[in-house]
Amino acid sequence: MKDKALSKYLKPESALVLGLLCLVVGMPLSKFLLSISPGIIGAAALWQLIQHKGKNNLKGQPYAWLLASLFIILILSGLYTENLEVWVKDLKEKVILGGLPLAIAILPALSRKEYLLVYYCFILTISLTALLSLYFYILDYETVTQSIEQNKTVDIVGNMHHSYFGLLQAFSIMLAVDLGRQKVQIFSAAEPKLLYLFAAINFLTIHLFASRTGLACLYVGTFAYLIFNLFTSSNKKLAVLILLGMLTLPIISYNTVPSFKNRVDVTRWDLQQYFIEDRDLSEKSFSQRLLVWRSSWNIFQSSPLIGIGLSDVEDELKKRAEQDQSRINQEFLLKSPHNQYLEYLAAYGLVGFLLLLCNCIFPLLYIRPGIAVFYAFVSMWMTAMMFESILERVVGISFVCTFLITLPLFYQTNKS
Repeated sequence: MKDKALSKYLKPESALVLGLLCLVVGMPLSKFLLSISPGIIGAAALWQLIQHKGKNNLKGQPYAWLLASLFIILILSGLYTENLEVWVKDLKEKVILGGLPLAIAILPALSRKEYLLVYYCFILTISLTALLSLYFYILDYETVTQSIEQNKTVDIVGNMHHSYFGLLQAFSIMLAVDLGRQKVQIFSAAEPKLLYLFAAINFLTIHLFASRTGLACLYVGTFAYLIFNLFTSSNKKLAVLILLGMLTLPIISYNTVPSFKNRVDVTRWDLQQYFIEDRDLSEKSFSQRLLVWRSSWNIFQSSPLIGIGLSDVEDELKKRAEQDQSRINQEFLLKSPHNQYLEYLAAYGLVGFLLLLCNCIFPLLYIRPGIAVFYAFVSMWMTAMMFESILERVVGISFVCTFLITLPLFYQTNKS
């Protein structure tokens, strides 16, 4: 009787909503919220299991197990790592990669309105963060513009890394547009118009901030979204016109947005320096990445099947600095490949790399066809992993787990 009375008040759905709200607000703004949200969701999932519920939910979301398997290979790499201290630290930092997707999957699916509440909160949080960052950008316009010209970044409110914020911004644009197209609402019929407004705010600011990762994600994700709709739309001519219009946007942005133009020009110049022999690349962002990518590839070739273990990658990169990155001063050396695919190749070899690809591709094959924004999400995630090790930071893991698990549930649920 006590268990029944307690379960009446401790609804797992409520805990999941609270945990997801903390996640989407915490990603850009609060490390505290980001740290407590997995605990909230995990505790609710554990309560479900204690009541002998939730096991069947996992059968409908096998890709949750796939994500968790990325944590399992980290555990197994402890068998051959040479740096156990770093390995233990990695386990603590990435435990949510093993637990969060399973916990979300174990809990009952939410209603459409509850998912919408989470998505609204995500879009609103990203939009407000962008507006506040834009405000400080305008206050110090000349300094920030010079910073971009020197290949540096725009500071984001909340001290979030600009590449990760660019990814979140890109997806918030796509999610807002898709929800607006569906004319969804919880409180008011004006919500679709507000969603388009937030999408426009983020579209403008992502170009002003000129985050290369964010812009790459935006255009690749938009292309995937439009291509999907091209094949499913009844109005093919309109879909083609929109697609062609999207392809001209980078050209328009280059000629109308100074910060975007500066970033493109600086990146092109930066890349040219890589091919000039003996040129010092210590403060050249993209060229540094090319060098560290080459070093990561060489590490993979030294142990192609199972890699050297994630905890040893940083030390190995330092060892190879003199050989592979001699054009960079030690103080400027990158500590990681800044590329999730190369990081997994170096750390876990072909086994880990193929497992990572399965995590990207399998959900697309498993879910019901027709969820264009899900294809956009996966394409953005895969694009971001080319320039950042997304699954090596809590914010990246939280972003992937949240939307990889909830998006199919939201678009396929009939619960109002």
